[in-house]
Amino acid sequence: MKPENPPPPGLVCRTVYDARPGAPALRHLCLAVMNAATWAVYVKPSGIPLELKIVGKPSEGLVEHLQALGVSIASEQAPHELYKASPTYNKLLSLPDTEPESRILIVDNDTALLGDLGALADYSADTAYLSVADKVRISKELWQELVSQLNIPVIQEDWIAWFDRFESTKNGKQPRVNRNLYFNSGVLLLPRGSGAVRVGRLWNEYSRKLSEYCNQRDYAQRQTLGSDQASLSMAIADYRQFGHLPLAYHYRPPHFWYGDLEGDHISVFHAFGNRPVFDPLPRKDKWVLNKIVDAYFDNFVNQHCPEGDSRRIASDIVRDKINSAISDCACNDIARWWRAAVNDDS
Repeated sequence: MKPENPPPPGLVCRTVYDARPGAPALRHLCLAVMNAATWAVYVKPSGIPLELKIVGKPSEGLVEHLQALGVSIASEQAPHELYKASPTYNKLLSLPDTEPESRILIVDNDTALLGDLGALADYSADTAYLSVADKVRISKELWQELVSQLNIPVIQEDWIAWFDRFESTKNGKQPRVNRNLYFNSGVLLLPRGSGAVRVGRLWNEYSRKLSEYCNQRDYAQRQTLGSDQASLSMAIADYRQFGHLPLAYHYRPPHFWYGDLEGDHISVFHAFGNRPVFDPLPRKDKWVLNKIVDAYFDNFVNQHCPEGDSRRIASDIVRDKINSAISDCACNDIARWWRAAVNDDS
């Protein structure tokens, strides 16, 4: 006999990688591979799939390798219509066009997936879950302008940006409290069913609206709005039903510096969007994923995590889990896929 109320379908992770020539290319290839490897080791065993959309034509070897890990791939996708305004709009390609069967967790490809995410499938079905931003991306003056000129919706709620929280604490100051709620778009749990479609529609609509406004006034959209994050904040304000993700599902470097969680309690580490760490690496090391991970932790994450401190212990646990997944999945040598992709295009 079937149960009267069968459990709803589970969770699916979605992300996007831009493989086109002239895109951020090598760095983002490294991140996409890291994301897939950590998923394969720490999330796949719980039955949660990873769906990867690839913009442009990737290396065939890369596709074969990721598919062998179990990643579901849709390659040679066209970029999002607003790509030229900001490349990060490509993540909107992860949004559903029709009501999805499973609940969707959208993650940037610079996230390491390090633990069972299954509990997210049981979060309130009508609610979108996400986190506040790491930095204040819109000035008070621009907020006022957008509200008055475009009549955009805003959530009024006290919040403190992640980096501001750490810097203020370090300097013995009170952190700046902001009122217009502004979200980070790196990890987003969509509502179930029709709610997911509505959030996606709103996010696209506000993205177009802001892009048109910025074009009319010659504003540099990525610098003035934080690109897709401003339109996400407006979409969530319009949708109204939202909750804040627990830190375990969206952990950033400042959380290490503040010592918020032990390393084993971190399920999603959103980390690697940091060019100053990647660019100085010797050319030979830019092809080796473990070298990139180590450089990131040594030169950025651990700058405020003293040796022997509990913060360093947490950092080392996460670094070791990422590096172990890369090795277990034979993903350390990026050169074979990068050079193949470049040669295929030439």
